[in-house]
Amino acid sequence: MIGPVLGLGLSLVSLLGVAVNFYIVVVVFLAKQVRVESGGAARILLAQLGIVGFFTSTIFLATETMQYFNMEPIIPCDVSGTTLMILHPMALFNIVGLNCDRYLAIAAPLHYSSLVKPRKVLLIVGLAWALCISLAVVPHTFTSFRTNPITFDCRPVLYILGGFVFVCVYSIATFIIPVSIVVFCNIKVLMIARHHRHRIARAIFEVTLSAQVTITHQKNPFLLPQSTSAGRYRSATTTIMQITFSLVVLYSLNYVIFLLESIGMALSNDLYYTSLALHVISSPYNAFMYGLKNKLLRRAFRHYWRKKMTKCELDLEIQARTPSRRPSITPQRVHQEVGRPASAGVINQSTPRPSALRHSVTSASLLVTKKYSNHGKKRSKPTILVTKPGSGDDMVVSLGERSHYKLGGSVSSMSGDSDVTQEDWGAPHWHLCSSSMSLPTRPDEHIPLR
Repeated sequence: MIGPVLGLGLSLVSLLGVAVNFYIVVVVFLAKQVRVESGGAARILLAQLGIVGFFTSTIFLATETMQYFNMEPIIPCDVSGTTLMILHPMALFNIVGLNCDRYLAIAAPLHYSSLVKPRKVLLIVGLAWALCISLAVVPHTFTSFRTNPITFDCRPVLYILGGFVFVCVYSIATFIIPVSIVVFCNIKVLMIARHHRHRIARAIFEVTLSAQVTITHQKNPFLLPQSTSAGRYRSATTTIMQITFSLVVLYSLNYVIFLLESIGMALSNDLYYTSLALHVISSPYNAFMYGLKNKLLRRAFRHYWRKKMTKCELDLEIQARTPSRRPSITPQRVHQEVGRPASAGVINQSTPRPSALRHSVTSASLLVTKKYSNHGKKRSKPTILVTKPGSGDDMVVSLGERSHYKLGGSVSSMSGDSDVTQEDWGAPHWHLCSSSMSLPTRPDEHIPLR
């Protein structure tokens, strides 16, 4: 039975695998930059990487973790065992596809677009799924699945007639061939990198000779620093060896257990625990190596995050610059005896002086700008529309050039604040028409009419 420490640790690793693989799927399908720069092939492989890893970690949480907490598993044993036998090799084939894609991009960069097309990638992915499903269905024809009492995972009973042959075919098709392809691609990449490194060094050496420059290790500006070039080569070698050995370590033990079970050999519990731990770790590890470390995904995520932050900042800036939408207060009829509408109402002399009139922006306007012709010349002067008591005729009074007036606020901002009273205009026999233009002013300032 799984110990408490191991069970809790594997559950946390599975949750991490679910989160990381879900992140890969979301970025691949939502980021437009991945669709544009990947050309379709890398996008398909990255999406499949996230989907396979997501379901692998989810199945572990729904089976082993549930039984660890003394709960019945959600997924039946036959279904979970068959699904894991499909997803386990599919993860390997997906790694093969990513390594082959990188190899073709390095070995034949000019022919990459013609060699790697989305239709070809979809065809190869479909064949891989068909092969894995066929191999996972075969055990149902001659044996059954049962739950391992040690690790709670579902495995086929292979210690029967034909079990050894099935394990050999299954191991060769889903492990030996994929790992061999990955090793071959990475070795070729190393050879290409070493070849180009020597070509660059030889070209620099020839340039220095043709320029008749004295070659010294201290003063020659054309030679590359040996430490830098060697360090980069060692870094590439370390990365490739890490990819290859991690692939062998994470997946080989499961096939070894299948082979030993098919010949009837008794296995220790520690071997089962190690195999289960490697199986659970493989999902988040692949997502980290081929997903989070992928430059295309990281660049796409930064671009997507920067776009969202810019949009949020623009929204906040627009809200900060937009004036407050206060309800407008239109002047109502001050006296009941006045039958005129509020937009053309008159304030009589007997009316108590209101403290302020607040105007709002409508179609009417108190301040009107008109153009008058004077000897063929056009000039613009502000005019004020007023009316006399007892006469319904409106009069237009032009403000002279020496008229002093001060209007607070801005018409373009349409603030809607205007504190203008009858006495402010300096003519008690004139009556102020209701207005809607923004003419804020202070009551202590006198605006004479000419």
